[in-house]
Amino acid sequence: MDLLPYTTLLYGSSPGGAVNSTRGNLTNTDTTDKDYMQQAAVPRDSSPHGGEDVAVFAHGAMAHLFHGVYEQTYIAHAAAYAACIGRYGDQNEEHCQQQSAATLVQSAWMSIYICIILSFYFR
Repeated sequence: MDLLPYTTLLYGSSPGGAVNSTRGNLTNTDTTDKDYMQQAAVPRDSSPHGGEDVAVFAHGAMAHLFHGVYEQTYIAHAAAYAACIGRYGDQNEEHCQQQSAATLVQSAWMSIYICIILSFYFR
């Protein structure tokens, strides 16, 4: 551990990476400056995506989970919850037990559509 301060948003690869160097000390760095570049493990000319919040809206089963701007990691968890997949796939969630197979399929497709839209957004 280098015991240096860090921001909550870090990238695997971006222009903020340092070649053959140790991680920079952010103690006297204004990370709110519009020109500040987030630190990264691998230096690149461009970044594959940003860390901005994402606007998501939906219609149909479990659409109440998607009605505004969200932090990116929320979307994956909410989509899995809505579709009763992943850690939510054990059918212990009340809505998974109550939904018909058709509604679960609709929720799964909604999750897929969200992922497709996000993949285009982050190109």
